[in-house]
Amino acid sequence: MKLFQQKVELSLIPLKDLVVFPDMVVPFFVGRSRSVKAVENAMHHGRLVFLATQKQQSAEAPEASQIYDTGTVARILQMLKLPDGTIRLLVEGNERANIIRFYTDQDHFRVQIRPIKASLEAGAESSALMRTVLREFSRFTTLYKKVPQEIVTGIEKAETPEKLVNMICANIPLAVESKVKLLAEADTRQRLEALAAFLISECEVLEMQSRITTKVRKKLEKSQKDYFLQEQLKEIHRELGNEDEDPTGARELETRLKAKGLPEEVLAKCLKEPKRLSRQPPMSPESAVRRTDREWIA
Repeated sequence: MKLFQQKVELSLIPLKDLVVFPDMVVPFFVGRSRSVKAVENAMHHGRLVFLATQKQQSAEAPEASQIYDTGTVARILQMLKLPDGTIRLLVEGNERANIIRFYTDQDHFRVQIRPIKASLEAGAESSALMRTVLREFSRFTTLYKKVPQEIVTGIEKAETPEKLVNMICANIPLAVESKVKLLAEADTRQRLEALAAFLISECEVLEMQSRITTKVRKKLEKSQKDYFLQEQLKEIHRELGNEDEDPTGARELETRLKAKGLPEEVLAKCLKEPKRLSRQPPMSPESAVRRTDREWIA
């Protein structure tokens, strides 16, 4: 929703680790004295406030040079003052704008801003780019399960390129710097292409992580299964009353190998077979094969 066409002055709230986009409703807390004064001033002047992100998130009293020049005009929907003086705000982002002047001579930041005008009009090119972004976003949400279904449904119904980019950026794990860059970009084509590139790259990373997780899980399952079977075999020997016996000859072979004074690396490799041998039936063909070369070394 366009709130203004020309430059205008608004109170500024610097944000930490948060970039607010148009078409985004977001809650956050305000505790710094300058920001509290900015909220109070906005409540008396139409409830409009300008939200811009700090460049250095650790700065408690940021200067004008430590705040990004691009931000979002937002309307305060709800304000709740807490006993400790902190304010809980619920705001709705409305329009992107650039700061063209800072006023620092008051008890809070005020800025003069100019709206950012989108450059790509509706047409075949914008439709094609929107479809590409939506396809990659759909692929992304099948891998990244943290986007609520109602948000996904809302994004799929976005009617304009600007709204599509804003809604997706507000709900994916982009770095603050990348979000600010997409917020500041006036060329809608560039915004769509950059967002599609990020989604494609992120999907590749998520798919790789999924493959690695599957491989690790399979190895863990096999290791757990081997341990379970080994414990079962020990219990069977105990039930049969021969837990002190060495039916496969594995322990005797291990003792002989250790007595040879082999180099550590060679001994470690040699001892793998007796351990495997102890988990197999004494008369199995595999058991005989595993014994042969270790018997020769011993």
